[in-house]
Amino acid sequence: KKIIILCWAVNDLGTIHQPCTTTLIAAGVPERVESCEVVEQRVSSLRVSCIPGFDGGLEQHFIALVMEPLANRVVANVTSVSPEFSIGGLAPGLDYAVKVFSYNSRGWSPPYLLDGFSLKVAENRMDSGGGGPGKGASPLLALFIGVLAAFVLTLTVIIVATKLRCRARATAREEDDDGTGARSDDSEDDELRGATNRPGGNGRR
Repeated sequence: KKIIILCWAVNDLGTIHQPCTTTLIAAGVPERVESCEVVEQRVSSLRVSCIPGFDGGLEQHFIALVMEPLANRVVANVTSVSPEFSIGGLAPGLDYAVKVFSYNSRGWSPPYLLDGFSLKVAENRMDSGGGGPGKGASPLLALFIGVLAAFVLTLTVIIVATKLRCRARATAREEDDDGTGARSDDSEDDELRGATNRPGGNGRR
C-alpha cells in the first residue's frame, strides 16, 4: 500500500502555495528478480547472475534452488545477500532447472525459472547469455595445432633437402659424363696422330 501525506505551512504572511509531500509505502514481500542467466558453466558447476527487484521496503536475501527435472528433486540450495550464485557439486552431463527467489521478513517473491545444465566431462563450454567457445578445449586445440605445424615443417624440410641432394647428384653426374667424354676425345686424337706418324700408315710411300 502507498500513503501520500500532504502538509502546509502557515505564518503571518499567509499559507504556502505548494504543500510538501511525503509518500509512505507499506512494507511487503520483495519483487521477483529479473534477467537471470547462467553466466558460466563447467563440468560440475554453474554460476547464475540476476538483477534484483524492489525489496519491499525491507532487507532482502536471495536463494537459488537447483532442480533435476527428470528426478523431480532439489540437488542444490544456495543462499546469498546478492542475486549472484556459484553452484557446485553437480553431476556432469545432466540437465538442470534453476529457480531463483528473493525474500524478506514479510515473505517470498515469485520464482524466476531458467534452464541450466552442467557440462559433459569431454566438454568445457562457457555460456555468457549468447554462448561462447569453451576455454577448456583451447589448450588441447593449441597443442594439436602446434604438433601438426611441427610435423608439416619437418616434412617440408625433408622434402626440400632431398630435392637439393638429388639435384646436386645429377649435376655431379653430368660433370663426370662431360669429363669422361672429353678424355675419350683426347685419346682418340692421340691414337689418330700416332697412326699417322707410324711407318706404313696413311703417310706417303
